[in-house]
Amino acid sequence: ISEMKDRIAAHPELGKSHLYCVLPLHSMVPPAEQKRVFQPPPQGARKIVLATNVAETSITISDVSSVIDTGRVKESRFNASSRIRELVTVWTSKASATQRAGRSGRTGPGVCWRLYSKEFFNDKMPARTSPEIMRTPLDELVLQCCLLQEQRRSRKDSMGTSPIQFLRQAPEPPPIKSLLHACNHLLEVGGLELLSIEPEYRFQLT
Repeated sequence: ISEMKDRIAAHPELGKSHLYCVLPLHSMVPPAEQKRVFQPPPQGARKIVLATNVAETSITISDVSSVIDTGRVKESRFNASSRIRELVTVWTSKASATQRAGRSGRTGPGVCWRLYSKEFFNDKMPARTSPEIMRTPLDELVLQCCLLQEQRRSRKDSMGTSPIQFLRQAPEPPPIKSLLHACNHLLEVGGLELLSIEPEYRFQLT
C-alpha cells in the first residue's frame, strides 16, 4: 500500500492532489486518519482508497463506485516444523473475491476490475479461505481442550484427556503434525504431563 501510494504521488496525472485524494487504509493507520475514508472528497476531486482486505467485510465505504481487485491477500501462516509464524502473500478465495466486488456501487452504479482472468478465477482460486485452525499455532487451543475435559470429571479419577482425538473430530481438523508439535511444545515448557501413549496420547494439565 505504501509503495502504491508513492507511485500514485509520482504519477504526472494521479499525483495532482487537488484532483485525487489518496487514502491508505490498514491496521497501522491511526483511527483519525481511518475516518477520512468515509468522508466525501473535496469538490472536484476523486477519492482513491488503498485498502487491505479489511475493506471486504469490516467496513462499508458508501460512495465507492469502482473496485480494483489484485486477487492477493496477506495471511498469517504457522510453520509447525520451525514453529515460526509467517505473514505470506497468497491468492484470495473465490468467496473473498465476490465479497470485494460487492464493495462497489453501494449507493449507485459500480464496477469491479479484477487483475486476473475469469479462467484463473474458475480454475485456480480456492473456493474459500482455509480455516484459522489450519494455519495458526495450536498450543492455546490444546490447553483449552484439556481444561474443558478435565472440568467435566474429577481430577482424582481422571485418566487424562486426549486433545488430539478431540480436535481430529472438527469439521476441518488441523494437520496431525501441527497437533503433535503443539503437544510436544507444551510438554517441554511444563504445561502438560504425558500419561499414556497407547491406544492414544493422553495428557493432564500440570
